[in-house]
Amino acid sequence: MIHIVPLNDEKPHDEDGTQCPCEPHVFFNDPETGEAFVEPIVLHRAWDGRELVEEAEALMRGETWKGIGRWQKHE
Repeated sequence: MIHIVPLNDEKPHDEDGTQCPCEPHVFFNDPETGEAFVEPIVLHRAWDGRELVEEAEALMRGETWKGIGRWQKHE
């Protein structure tokens, strides 16, 4: 399982399984191609809600927000 957590977030995230209180998105397949991932990707939500701002900015540009932005793989 690969966890992707926001950088410099206000609180730590639970990276054991998928039950973090931030209610992360769990992806088993690539949302664009439908191809299955080798292992699930757990995309954690930022405690400060920054993904909402990023999504709004993408919509204003006529783009679809893909959940990336200021996130990095955390091992």
